[in-house]
Amino acid sequence: MRSSFPIFTVLVLAACTSDVGPDKGDSAEGSDTSGSDTSGSDTDSAAPDRGTGGVSGTVRVQLYEEGEGGLREVPWEGYTEGFPFGAIYVAAYTVDDITNATIHHDEFVVSAPSTAGDAYTLTVDLDDAETVHVYAALDWWPDGVLGTSEPIGLHGDPVAVIEGGSTDGVDIVINAPLLPTGGGGGTYVNLSGNVVIDAPYGGGGGKVMVYDTAGNGPSYVAAFTPTATADGAEAPFSLAVGAGLGDARLIGAWDDDSNGLIDPTDTWGAYVVAGENANPITVGSADASGYTVVLPFGLPPTLSPFVRLEGALQYPDGFSSLPAGSVVYVAALRTPPAGDDTLEHLERGYDWQSFSGAALTGTSLDYLLVAPSSAQTYLWAFGDIDGDGVLNESGEPLAAYGGGARISTGTANQDDLDMVMVPAP
Repeated sequence: MRSSFPIFTVLVLAACTSDVGPDKGDSAEGSDTSGSDTSGSDTDSAAPDRGTGGVSGTVRVQLYEEGEGGLREVPWEGYTEGFPFGAIYVAAYTVDDITNATIHHDEFVVSAPSTAGDAYTLTVDLDDAETVHVYAALDWWPDGVLGTSEPIGLHGDPVAVIEGGSTDGVDIVINAPLLPTGGGGGTYVNLSGNVVIDAPYGGGGGKVMVYDTAGNGPSYVAAFTPTATADGAEAPFSLAVGAGLGDARLIGAWDDDSNGLIDPTDTWGAYVVAGENANPITVGSADASGYTVVLPFGLPPTLSPFVRLEGALQYPDGFSSLPAGSVVYVAALRTPPAGDDTLEHLERGYDWQSFSGAALTGTSLDYLLVAPSSAQTYLWAFGDIDGDGVLNESGEPLAAYGGGARISTGTANQDDLDMVMVPAP
C-alpha cells in the first residue's frame, strides 16, 4: 500500500541526437478510421492489410538521488541485492492531433525486471500507425498500479515501423529516485463495499484505489478478486486510507489482460450511485461502507508520457557574429554541467537541438525539446565557437534558464522558456 510519503519523481529518456528533436508536431497516424462511411464503395478495391512491424530494445532503470549541486547517479552495486521496484510497462503509442488522445498500439510488461536492464518487443499494425513513439513506466512503489506520477522513460526519437521487419535498438532509460526509508505509522480508516464488473469476465484481478480530486495518485491501493456472474463479475473490497484525508476520488480498475499490472489500457471505473459518478467522497475519522465501484465507467486517470518545452534562445550580439564553424546547442539535461563538458552529457539527457551554418542568423532562435512528464530538468544552451564538441569551455557563450535552477516539466506543454545567451567574459 502506498503511504503519504511525497514521491519525488525523476524521469529520463534515451538520448535524442536529431537537430529537430523528437515528435516536434504530433501526427495522427493512430487515428481510428474504422468507423468511416464506406457505403457504395467497391469492396474489391479496398486496400489490403499492410501487415505488422516490430519494435524492440532494452529498458533499464537508473537510480538517482539528491546531491550537492542537484541530482546524482547512484550505482546499483551496494544499494540492493535485487530489484526493489515493481514491473516495467513498455508501450508504443501515437497522439491524435485533433483530440490529443494517447493511442496505445501494443504493450509489453517486464514482470521481474533486473538491475542490468531487460529486453522488450512490441508489434505494431501498419494499418494503425507507420511511426510510433515508445515509452516505459516503472511501478515504483510497487503496488501493481501505474500511477500518474510513476517514473517514465521516453525514447526520444519517433520510430518507423517496418512492414515484416523490426526496428531494433529502441532503448529506454527510466530515471528513478531511491525508495524512501522509515515512514509509516499514522491512523487509518477502512473503506469497504463492492466492485461490479459490467462486462464479460474472462479472468484477472483488480485494484480499488484513492486518487486526489485533481486525478493524481493513487495514494492508497487494495486488491480485489472477482467472482464471475451471469452479467460480468463482482468482488468485495476493503481499503485502508489515512484518517482525515478529506475529499478524494474512489477509483477501480480491472486487469483484464492479466499482465499483472494496472495500466492505461485496462478497464477502469469509479464509485457510482444511481448510474452517476458519485466522486468525490469525503474520508473522515471513521470507517465507511456501502461503496459500489462500477467497471467500466468513465476514463482512466491520465498517465502523460511526455511534454514539449519551447522557447526562444536570444543572443543580442546576433548569432551571425559567432565565428565560422560555430554550433549552438540547446538541451534539457538530467544534471547540470560541471566544467568542460561533452556531447555525451547532452546525449544522456532528455533531448537536445543544435543550430549551425545558415541557421545562425538574427538574434533569436526558436527551440523545441521533448521530455517526460513530471521530470526534473535543467535547460541550458551552449555556444561551441570552435566546433570541437567540447562545451562549456572558457571563453564560450552560455545560457541557462532560471539561472541554472532545476525546473519541473509538469504534465502540460510549456512554451515560454526563453533564455538569453551571453558572451563569455
